[in-house]
Amino acid sequence: MLEGGEAVRSMRDISWANINGLSTTTTYYLTFSTPTGRFATTSENTFIDGIFERSFTTADVFRNTSDDISLSGTYDAGIRKIRMNVSWWNRNATTTTTTDFYLTNI
Repeated sequence: MLEGGEAVRSMRDISWANINGLSTTTTYYLTFSTPTGRFATTSENTFIDGIFERSFTTADVFRNTSDDISLSGTYDAGIRKIRMNVSWWNRNATTTTTTDFYLTNI
């Protein structure tokens, strides 16, 4: 889970457009580009060690009149909510863990 979050953060560090340019209606997977030595997104499911499925989505962020993050209000183009999911097959069922975090345009 942490590696996925760090990968998305490193994409942001290269360019905010790597995050802000992602669709909020698409599920993304991470791939590592050997020639560049950087993480990138793909829409094709990728498995880690043939077991773990790691995906993430992005969401727009809004602020209320107190400048707090809220479900509605003024759109904040300098921040994105990231939902990272890791799933694996465990005892005849799929187990999924999810974490949400925010990335800002620094």
